[in-house]
Amino acid sequence: MRTEIKKINGLKRLLRVEVNEPTLIKDKESLYRELSKDLKVPGFRPGNAPIEVLEKYHKKVLQEEFLKRSIPSYYSKALEDNELEAVSIPRIYNVEFSSKRLVFDAEFEVKPDFELKDEDYKDLRVKLKNVVVEAIEIEKFITQLKEDIKKITAKDYPDEEIARWAGWPDVEALKEAIRAEIFIDKLRAKRATLENYVLEELLKRVKIEVPNSLKEEQHKKLIQQEIYNLRARGVGEEDIKKHQDDIKDKLKPLAEKQVKLYYILEAIAKKESLKTDPGNMFGAVIGYILSCAQYIT
Repeated sequence: MRTEIKKINGLKRLLRVEVNEPTLIKDKESLYRELSKDLKVPGFRPGNAPIEVLEKYHKKVLQEEFLKRSIPSYYSKALEDNELEAVSIPRIYNVEFSSKRLVFDAEFEVKPDFELKDEDYKDLRVKLKNVVVEAIEIEKFITQLKEDIKKITAKDYPDEEIARWAGWPDVEALKEAIRAEIFIDKLRAKRATLENYVLEELLKRVKIEVPNSLKEEQHKKLIQQEIYNLRARGVGEEDIKKHQDDIKDKLKPLAEKQVKLYYILEAIAKKESLKTDPGNMFGAVIGYILSCAQYIT
């Protein structure tokens, strides 16, 4: 099998595959023999007809089935032989098939190859701020709790009864519980802020081109999710349709950022030998980067 690779542009490649006669004949005979068990030929029991006789009666069926099965196989082998990692479904065209030769072109995008330096993600400078819960925040929480209970009972309750309503023995216990809840919420917000900072720094520091096919695929997913969320919030179909172009424009840059970040995080995980999978890669790599950061107060 002979192959020829051409760079079309960016990450798009054109792979021309030519299968020579000995390989083609061997593979055809093997598949045709398998298919012959289900094909009828006058004067022969199923599976016993010679290949040339089988082709005489079922040429079109045999050729179609051979191309359907063999082209993906030859394409995969050509990628492997040339150490190419395709990330898109190939466009197969210019197929030429005869008794002695099979040629086809495959157009696809490859995984980006980019430089990742230690300074791109290590020793980030992170401002460290203590998480503090102010007394006024607790009072606002209790006031809101009173308002919520009043909507249910149409009564104003003193703080002690509000505490028991919420499942606490007294006001001090209620305040401690509220303090803990606000504290945890602030910690989560702080973590989210740190994560966003890390991601934005990675995008600034690492130069990477990503496949258009993956950007488009991610863009479609984001649009579908956004429309689902709008419907869940009760937004009507007419309003969704009216703003669909705005939704698409708004989400396009986000789709590109997400694909870029996936490849950057994947590269860091590989470089640092982190044991990750698609389900935990984000948290694991961000945690590693933060562990290497310089914290300043």
